Amino acid sequence: NQTVCINTPITTISLATTGATGATVTGLPAGVTGVWSSNTVTISGTPTVAGTFNYTVTTTGGCPPATTTGTITVTPQNTIAAGTSQTVCVNSAITTISLATTGATGATVTGLPTGVTGVWASNTVTISGTPTASGTFNYTVTTTGGCPPATTTGTITVTPQNTIAAGTSQTVCVNNAITTISLATTGATGATVTGLPAGVTGVWASNTVTISGTPTASGTFNYTVTTTGGCPPATTTGTITVTPQNTIAAGTSQTVCINTPITTISLATTGATGATVTGLPAGVTGVWASNTVTISGTPTASGTFNYTVTTTGGCPPATTTGTITVNDTPNAGADGNITICDSSSSTIDLFSLIT
Repeated sequence: NQTVCINTPITTISLATTGATGATVTGLPAGVTGVWSSNTVTISGTPTVAGTFNYTVTTTGGCPPATTTGTITVTPQNTIAAGTSQTVCVNSAITTISLATTGATGATVTGLPTGVTGVWASNTVTISGTPTASGTFNYTVTTTGGCPPATTTGTITVTPQNTIAAGTSQTVCVNNAITTISLATTGATGATVTGLPAGVTGVWASNTVTISGTPTASGTFNYTVTTTGGCPPATTTGTITVTPQNTIAAGTSQTVCINTPITTISLATTGATGATVTGLPAGVTGVWASNTVTISGTPTASGTFNYTVTTTGGCPPATTTGTITVNDTPNAGADGNITICDSSSSTIDLFSLIT
């Protein structure tokens, strides 16, 4: 008896006979023949079909016939389905790979990523699991048992987890360039950036998201950066606060007598958080509240006072100017002239009035 692979020559079987003039051989697999010559039966050849073949050799001539039997087991050619390839995210289960086999009693699988295994059962190799490491893994499946071994290959590409640096926040004046924001990424092939102010853009290149530009609108802009490619997407956020241009109403001028309240001056502002007022006469003050600068009071010194109002907070500061002229109290001089305090000082000659 012997076992041989299909399409592989058997080991020649020689059976000596005595008293016979020939022999018949039955039950051999296709491709194998039995011949009697010189008192010997020779069985040889290459089986072309698989199976278990119980052969019988019976002598002819002489008497009585002699008989013997044996078995040739022809193992089929091993086969295995073509390996497949796939791409999966690290720490995400692969799509199970099933590879049908024939003629095998088992199989070995090599080259799989950590967390993925290959098992043979019921004439099928099953590759499954969750890869815990990223990279490109070229696997090989080789059948065992049967003959000869069959081999197939495939690739499992494990994409690393996307990452992105934390977004940053900043405050900038409208129409002024922001400080460029650079956010490093890993595992991505691109990124989208949303929520930026007009005039500011976000671009991904060489594993970095770059946000830059000059905002042309004021407001608070909460931006979001999301990686693309790789898996799963990584997201980060930040805020760009664009402060509006400060404005202030035009300063006004007036003339008032000393120790007489001025007409209150109200100057509307936008974009400011405060204001400074300089150059006012003693007794007069300037206060910012609720987006308005209010200048009021009673001057206690005479003269011409050129005041300046400058906003604070916001950007850039806005400035306006005005003049408060404070006249002295009316008086009669030794020369007979009287100075009258009104919107413009006037002098009256008493002597001319008398005459």
